[in-house]
Amino acid sequence: RRKSKSAKLLYFNNTMKGGSVSIPCYYEPLYQNHVKYLCKGYFWVSCSAVIKTNQLKTSEKFSISDDTNQRIFTVTINDLTYFWLSVKKCIKCISFFFFQGMKSLTVSQQEIAAFEGGSVTAVCRYKYPKEKGVMWCRLGSICVTSRVGSIDGTTVKINMSVPNIFTVTMSDLRTESSGWYWGAVGDLQIPVHIIVHKVTSATTTALHPNTSKILA
Repeated sequence: RRKSKSAKLLYFNNTMKGGSVSIPCYYEPLYQNHVKYLCKGYFWVSCSAVIKTNQLKTSEKFSISDDTNQRIFTVTINDLTYFWLSVKKCIKCISFFFFQGMKSLTVSQQEIAAFEGGSVTAVCRYKYPKEKGVMWCRLGSICVTSRVGSIDGTTVKINMSVPNIFTVTMSDLRTESSGWYWGAVGDLQIPVHIIVHKVTSATTTALHPNTSKILA
């Protein structure tokens, strides 16, 4: 296991340019009440803020939210170019650039939902010049680097049987398992948002419509 810290640098390949992506940024308790913002520009020193957490600005291109309990703020960007994410009065925490196809890492779904007690599977495809190990981490928590491990009581299995593809299955999910995770190969990372819904009597009936008749 490794301790997962906020990703300092996220690399995306050029196929994502012009597309959209949601990026989580973990911060230390010191910055819990600070303003977070998205800064647009090629260089940090000359970038300009386009959206902040203390403004009610709405935009089709940008959105930003701050979960102060988990200490994660999330930015969604459409029509990608060059940006920096930042905490006010704090150094930059994430930047991202575009490469010309030598390296890439994508995920089939960036947001996956499931019910407690169930499981989710993330399918990641990558291209990397040299074979590298993979890992699966929870933002602000620990990482699994072996084929089988656990994160906060949830079982994690990593399968690399198919070339250039690795799948991550999380089972025994709990509502506390909800949050941001990221898969990594070499120096590439891709964030994935897991949402675990609580099972209620209405949910059980919807999933198993004959249950109420049997119990009756």
